[in-house]
Amino acid sequence: MKSINIVKIIFGVFLILLLCSPRSIYAQESENNLVLFVEEGCPYCAKVKDFIEKNNLLEIQILDIREDPQNAEFYNSVCDKAGIDLYDRGVPLFYDNGNTVLDANEIIKYLGNKYNISVEEEEQDTNSESKKSKRVVLIILGLGLSFSLLFILLSKKKQND
Repeated sequence: MKSINIVKIIFGVFLILLLCSPRSIYAQESENNLVLFVEEGCPYCAKVKDFIEKNNLLEIQILDIREDPQNAEFYNSVCDKAGIDLYDRGVPLFYDNGNTVLDANEIIKYLGNKYNISVEEEEQDTNSESKKSKRVVLIILGLGLSFSLLFILLSKKKQND
């Protein structure tokens, strides 16, 4: 009777440990790894995550390397195998069964090719954002130059008075 209870307890503990194990352990052992490594707060990571969610690419596992040390360990082993130097590592990084892709735009292009998804819209969004950023910079520079000239003219006028 006692041996049956001990077996039940051991089985229960094993089952709890199995169910509570972090998902990242399974990512390392899986044969079909499609993993996006990210960090919370990274705008480039958010861009790729949005693309993945928008296109329902549910088979891609998203692992935050800051939140879980095992994810960071897996990330570093992927980078080591790919020959990515320690100083060249960054996020987002996409891993596809031995292939690694760095850079948000490159990852989106890669996923577009892999899943036959048009990425022209994504590129247009990036280009329009880039154009908006350039306009903002030009406006700020123009305002700065205008205020500088105004300051110079007022100081010269004050000197003449």
